[in-house]
Amino acid sequence: MSEESDPRPYYAHVARNREPILEVLRRVLPPQGLVLEVASGSGEHAAYFAKRLPTLLWQPTEPDPRALASIAAHRTAAGAPNLLTPLRLDAMSEEWPVQRADALVCIDMIHITPWAACKGLMTGAERTLRSGGVLYLYGPYQIDGRHTAQSNEDFDGMECILLYPLARWRRSFMTAFRKLWDAYTHLSLVVSYGLFRACSM
Repeated sequence: MSEESDPRPYYAHVARNREPILEVLRRVLPPQGLVLEVASGSGEHAAYFAKRLPTLLWQPTEPDPRALASIAAHRTAAGAPNLLTPLRLDAMSEEWPVQRADALVCIDMIHITPWAACKGLMTGAERTLRSGGVLYLYGPYQIDGRHTAQSNEDFDGMECILLYPLARWRRSFMTAFRKLWDAYTHLSLVVSYGLFRACSM
């Protein structure tokens, strides 16, 4: 694949956070089964995790065609037989292309999407996961109204063009998302909100 035709972007933050995230995933994911990743982005996380969690089938998804092309290219390069062909999935859709999964992973999504996408993620997780299934979230969340890292505060202050104009960088997890979570008590929620911090709800 020539450099001009390679659709794969590489992001510095993925290289920084992938190993700490993997440490948590090794603890909380089931030993085998299907992991549905919502909002896989470039596909870098999917390729990295699938190679290091070989007993799990890893299903990446994205709504954006360019992201799907990137994921497919990372999948080819990784050569991991348990990394499945990426599927188009919009978290806000009432129908997802995967009906059942043993765990759901969502990295760096809910803090930069409309609140409807957060609700869609929870509703979709309720449909897709079995009772007690793990929903794992990672992102630069505010905890009790405070940032957990200086880089997150810097990120929050950036003037960015968002895919969804109504999205807000500021998302106080413990206030807004916990209220939403209260309606989905049959799932197990695991949240990472810094490189070495994780909590269960």
